[in-house]
Amino acid sequence: MKKRSTPKEIKPLPPLIPGSIASMERAIVLLGNRVQNELNPKSKSELIELIDVYPDESTAATWKQSLRQLIKDKQKSLSNSFRYLGQINPETSIVFSWLKEALGEFYWEEKNCYDPGFANQMELWYQECPLENSPSIYLAKKFLELHFAWAKSEDESQFDLSDLNFNLEVDPLIEHQLTFIEPLLRLALEKVDLEFLGDYLIQELQLE
Repeated sequence: MKKRSTPKEIKPLPPLIPGSIASMERAIVLLGNRVQNELNPKSKSELIELIDVYPDESTAATWKQSLRQLIKDKQKSLSNSFRYLGQINPETSIVFSWLKEALGEFYWEEKNCYDPGFANQMELWYQECPLENSPSIYLAKKFLELHFAWAKSEDESQFDLSDLNFNLEVDPLIEHQLTFIEPLLRLALEKVDLEFLGDYLIQELQLE
């Protein structure tokens, strides 16, 4: 008598979990494509680099959902750390949405990592935070300064991190001299929870 085959047990998570939200989101896209069809060699290689294996369709569907839930849990955990009654105020919510998009500009999808020069500098700022400052707040301010410098450059399309060399001539946010920023933006930044934003940067860049 032929032995009945048992359904293959699908593990709830891939053997390798991408370290950042951006890389998890990229893995989700690739897994979704895998559910529909075989991936081309380049995408297949990228998926394997992200999660360590190339799954079949049913496994890809399961892992896609589990990674989505991981992202939700990660973001919920971060939100729960917010100090004000567990709720992000409108100004912080707006800047937080911008920050996530701005951070994505430094993400190299083909290599599944952040720009090494940028990532190393953020780590350096985090480690060298002055003792009188909160590392989270300091890092958030430095990130904002970087983008203000970017926006103030003569030709934004030609802005080069290596040209800036991260040696900002002034630290207007650190020194609380916000006069160079438009009044409405300055008013909004005064209400933003910078520690919340810094905690997100620390988590996303895996600085701890």
